Amino acid sequence: MSVLSVLMLLFLGSTNPTRAARLLEVLYEWKDVEFTFSSQSARDVLIKTRAYIPGNSYPLDVDSWQQGTGEDQVFVTIPRFSPGVPATLTTVVRSEEGRQLLSPYPDWSWHREGSCDGITSVFRIQVDQCGRLWVLDSGVVNIFSQRKRICQPQVLVFNLKNKKLLLRYRIPDSVLRDHSILATIVADILDANGKCRESFAYIADVTGFGLIVVDAHREKSWRVVSNYFFPYPLNGHFDINNAQFDLMDGVLGLGLSPPQNDKKKDKTLYFHSLASVRESWVSTAVLRNESNFQDNVNAVPQEFYVSQGTRPSQSAPSAMDGEGAALFFNVLSKNSLNCWNPRLPYNENNIVELDRDDVKFQFASGLKVIRDRSGKEWVWALTSRFQNLMVNNVNHDEVNYRILRAPVAELVKGTSCAARTSASYVSVTQNAPKPGYTPIVFA
Repeated sequence: MSVLSVLMLLFLGSTNPTRAARLLEVLYEWKDVEFTFSSQSARDVLIKTRAYIPGNSYPLDVDSWQQGTGEDQVFVTIPRFSPGVPATLTTVVRSEEGRQLLSPYPDWSWHREGSCDGITSVFRIQVDQCGRLWVLDSGVVNIFSQRKRICQPQVLVFNLKNKKLLLRYRIPDSVLRDHSILATIVADILDANGKCRESFAYIADVTGFGLIVVDAHREKSWRVVSNYFFPYPLNGHFDINNAQFDLMDGVLGLGLSPPQNDKKKDKTLYFHSLASVRESWVSTAVLRNESNFQDNVNAVPQEFYVSQGTRPSQSAPSAMDGEGAALFFNVLSKNSLNCWNPRLPYNENNIVELDRDDVKFQFASGLKVIRDRSGKEWVWALTSRFQNLMVNNVNHDEVNYRILRAPVAELVKGTSCAARTSASYVSVTQNAPKPGYTPIVFA
């Protein structure tokens, strides 16, 4: 990258104030979600048996797949945080009356709580470029009352064209902790232009403070350890729209870069803990090498990086655009959508606020960059007002859940996240210092 290119990036990153335009469009919104029951009597039976408790279903993540018709099939996850969630993986449908309902995916038979041959409790999902849906099933229910793992955590992969299950991989106890909750999944397809067989998944264990790598083709997995997967003690207190709580959650946000330079397989995985204001990263070549992490030891700590700078407050999910110029994330205390160009140092001068809304963008718990069939990229977000759930103050008389989207090009226009150069994608990893396990959080 030329000196002029770097200067342009620095200029764009430091002179862009809060964006005045409200670019995020609300596609769907709910006070409480409702489901597509086969009949009113079926709904009544589920309520009577407390298999369905209206108001206890809290959406968390979103993804979308553009069907051959050009219509978006929108997926919404609803973890079984509390009793009475009838379906944990759903699609958005409209009733004849125009109501926005959630329909269980693939169908109702997969959502019988306690049936480990189905789906138990899904936190997050990802649609890959091969037309497949990756589902991360935590196997854990009732997180806010009497947390219990009732089924083995698993990764399921569905063919979106016919709903056929392509893979069920149950994650073994050897890579879990007793208190593990698997919260985020990112799929890494190494041969997307071929048969889509060489696929990996990187999974965040938010309470076990680790990363799990799943080799989907060989159907095996291993655990990755790093001090950067832990919560940062100084960042465990949250203040979001006057809701205050403490939560010492570890690694949660995962964002995968495009291939680095001329290497078709190696990418950079960006990650951060929920209780953190720093960003970290590691090459996927390091993660895919199981020998680096034998016997629960990280043999290559020098290959893991952490930013010297910080963002304004904690962040939850993240996602990267297809050019590698914008890592999108939310800043929880500001109800904002932000981006950072990895070609620049990670600090508040280079973190761009793209949009902010104190009503509609409270706690984005789901975030994706989705490319449609025309090649246009969109940022999709699901906002859940999760902070109100944490303090037991959900107001069911107001809108709590929204799905929003905006075109990437319009969001980043005129910012450092839109900068393009003739140089190939260059990960900041290559020029970053190697802090190893230096506890700079206490500096």
